[in-house]
Amino acid sequence: MTKDRTEMLAEAKKILTEFLEEKERELQLIRECLKIINEELGKRSFVTAEKLIIKPEEEWKKTSSITYRQGRREVLLAEVYIDRDGRNLKIEPKIKLNVNTPPFQSFLLERVLNKMKEKDNMKVLNGEINPNEAIKYEVKTEDDMIKEIIIKNILSDERMMSIRNAVRWTFSRMYEKIGGAI
Repeated sequence: MTKDRTEMLAEAKKILTEFLEEKERELQLIRECLKIINEELGKRSFVTAEKLIIKPEEEWKKTSSITYRQGRREVLLAEVYIDRDGRNLKIEPKIKLNVNTPPFQSFLLERVLNKMKEKDNMKVLNGEINPNEAIKYEVKTEDDMIKEIIIKNILSDERMMSIRNAVRWTFSRMYEKIGGAI
């Protein structure tokens, strides 16, 4: 190698080394800035576990009431709630209604909800809907008294209205059968 070429290579090495050192300093400075920003963001956007936990009262929004008219008097039979997604209903009776009082089992459960369930199961078998989209329901009781009915995966407004009407009719008949006693 010639002397000029050696000097040129040494000069290139020196320039590249200085360039690399400068970029490493810049990179370190950028890392420090990001660390400071992350710490500040952590302080300002920290959410406590209490705020992250959804409270049961906040999951459901009251949408309507089911009432029974007795002459001039109106009796509150139940409150109807809908979840945030608008696909699930919760019905809370406001009077004592026994699960064994007709037509709860024979009409509401068997003829309305179970029929919808059968239709959805057929749709699942035919591949029209996913299994997790099929209607489901749960009746929560305490000493045979209905505490709440939760109906999940109501995928159409028509079904929603049909269920509300069926609950209204069923609870009204049940109220009449118990002699209008609250």
